[in-house]
Amino acid sequence: MPRLTMITASLNPGPEVRDTLSSILSQAYPNLQLIVVDGGSRPECFAHVEPFLPHVDLLIREPDRGISDAWNKALARAEGDIVGILNADDHLLPGALHKVVAGFAAHRGVEIVHGNARRIDGTRQSVRRPWPWPSWTVRIGTPVVHPATFVARSLYQRIGGFDLRWRVAMDYDFMLRALRAGVRLHHIDDELVVFRGGGLSDREPLRGFREVRDCQLDQGLGRVGVELLHQAKTFMRGVVRPRLDRWRRGSGAA
Repeated sequence: MPRLTMITASLNPGPEVRDTLSSILSQAYPNLQLIVVDGGSRPECFAHVEPFLPHVDLLIREPDRGISDAWNKALARAEGDIVGILNADDHLLPGALHKVVAGFAAHRGVEIVHGNARRIDGTRQSVRRPWPWPSWTVRIGTPVVHPATFVARSLYQRIGGFDLRWRVAMDYDFMLRALRAGVRLHHIDDELVVFRGGGLSDREPLRGFREVRDCQLDQGLGRVGVELLHQAKTFMRGVVRPRLDRWRRGSGAA
C-alpha cells in the first residue's frame, strides 16, 4: 500500500474538527501519515484537537502567514506518495482513501485523482461534481472539487506548492499551474468528502474573482479574455445574484 499523507490545517477550530480527524482515522488505511497544522489556536479551541494527538504523526503548532503557508509547511514534511488536504470542518466519507489509492494504482501516470463532494449549507445538501474537460474549463474556474482532490507528492515537488500571494484562490492557482504543466487527472464518480459552505471563497467571492484573474494573467493567459470573464463574473455575483435572491425571498414571502 502506498504511503498516504493527510493534512488538516486549523486556527481556532470548532467541534467539527473532531469529525474531520475521526473521519481520517476511521478509514483504517494501513500506511497513513496524519499531519495537523495549527496556527496558534486559543486553548478552548485547540482542546477539540487534543484527544487525537496520540494518533497524529506530526503536529506543527506555530504562527503562519495564512492557509497557503500552513499547507506548505505540511507539504515540506509530507512523506506520502499521495497527499490529501482536508479542512478542519470537512470530513471523509467511508472508504474514500481506499478508492483514491485504487484510482492511482489503476491509472499509471496519473498525478491527480479527484471525486465528487457533498456540500452542506445549513439544512440543505447538494452534490458537487467537477466540471468536464478540465484543461479548458480551468480558464473559467476551478474544474475540480478541491476537498475531494488528492495529489501525487511528486507533482508538488515538480511545480511547487501553494502561492502565498493568494488568500482565496490558492487552490485554483495550483490547479491552473498543474494543468498547464500537462498533468493527468482521473475522476472517481463517487462522493469522497463532505464539506460545509460558508468558507472564505463564499464570504469573499469578489476577492476570489480578482485573485483568479490575477492568477490567469500571471500564468500568461490572454488579457482581453481574462478581463472580460472577470467583469462578467463580477457583474453576475455583485448585481444579478443579489437581485435574484431578493426576488426569491419576496416570492417566498408572498
